[in-house]
Amino acid sequence: MKVFFFFDSISLKREPLLEMCRGLLGHLEGGGHKVYLGALQPERRSSKADFGGSAKWLHWNRDSMSALHYQSQILNLSPDVFVLFGASCEAVLVCSLLYRTGIPLVYYEGDVVGGLRDRIWSEERGVSLAEAIWERELVLAAATRIKGTLECHGSKLPPFIQKQIVRFEDPFQFPSPSQQREQGSRPVRRIIGICGDDIDADLMLIESFLRLAPQFKNWELVLFFSPLATESRSERIKLLKEYVEQSGIGNAVRIAEMPNDFSVECARSDINVVGVLASDTSSLVATAMAHGIPTVAYGDCKGIKDLVRSGHNGLLVPPEGNQVAGLMLALSKLMRSFSMRDVLGNQAADDFKERNLESGFLSWEKMMQEAVEYKNTNRLLDEQKAMDFDLATHYARMAPEFYLEVLGDEFSALHSSKGMMGLEDLNVAFQDPELFSAIMAEKEKALTRQVINYEFS
Repeated sequence: MKVFFFFDSISLKREPLLEMCRGLLGHLEGGGHKVYLGALQPERRSSKADFGGSAKWLHWNRDSMSALHYQSQILNLSPDVFVLFGASCEAVLVCSLLYRTGIPLVYYEGDVVGGLRDRIWSEERGVSLAEAIWERELVLAAATRIKGTLECHGSKLPPFIQKQIVRFEDPFQFPSPSQQREQGSRPVRRIIGICGDDIDADLMLIESFLRLAPQFKNWELVLFFSPLATESRSERIKLLKEYVEQSGIGNAVRIAEMPNDFSVECARSDINVVGVLASDTSSLVATAMAHGIPTVAYGDCKGIKDLVRSGHNGLLVPPEGNQVAGLMLALSKLMRSFSMRDVLGNQAADDFKERNLESGFLSWEKMMQEAVEYKNTNRLLDEQKAMDFDLATHYARMAPEFYLEVLGDEFSALHSSKGMMGLEDLNVAFQDPELFSAIMAEKEKALTRQVINYEFS
């Protein structure tokens, strides 16, 4: 199996994701599979050395390489499946590249819940929320498989798209001895957390700590915000910082951008707190567990309650009643008791060890192999139309018009150069699967003949 991993510009900043991908790459290569790596406008640090193995990078710099050129290089490799690690609307560019190529797409968005993803998409694209929801659904409809983690992932998508979601926990490496949590006495104890999309929930978390701060003067709260920053979210972060400054004990609370390696922060911390779902929440909780840090979270926090068992490896706050008081009670129990932190933290680490790393990689491999069965077929669209003929047909017909709107002449070039079809002809082919298959075969032959040489970075 030949696999192409593609990272958008935001996923390259998500170190937990990259660490998981390194392990997955090693697993696939160990099983005899071929893996290629691609990135959109990659940063200097995204290099072969970061991933190791024999995988080669095929970068796409939008300033110097056309969509047609990059698509030609992909088709020359003839991958069996294309895996997109995307956290932004840049997914539109990738889907336009794969459109009508017959290459199955596996789409990984991460742990960001749909509502937040839609709002981020809306701001990035400069469209209304309703338009963002429709555009995102149009892109997801093109994915043969959608990798999910949280149980709520994709719950509001049309049923014919939901059927493409495969949910399982991502495999995470256990930290090396050098990454283990610092033991012994430290002058300042730390609670770490993540700023979410609900400013009220973030304020409740800060307020809970501020009320406890006079009793626990050797403690600090550090809240990290995700690189998935939008204009509205940046404004919320600003408001949170102002609230902390006005509290009078702002030195006990810090709000900072999420570091590249969350493990480093875990090694310096004592408690992990989840006030609201945010980007990569479950992966960050898993990272904290691996470092032996107990987590405090609300009992109705989807995706977290499957990891945190109250009184066993962390504490869950009942969602009913006074939430500030409930959060204060849970935090105070752990802040005043080293033994409780130690017992729950050690159990969290043991629970993490029991998670079979290899089974996670096997789940990924199985999902990709399932997608490969759809290569150069109309099976995905047929299955979608069997569930909802009208909506699936509408989405399929609107896709080329949407890609044309986003990419303009570049999309036309993808389907008119080197003997390829124009937009009107594509719509004709949509009605005739046999004609479509014949055209795709000729298209691949033409590109193989004309694109002989390409360079790997």
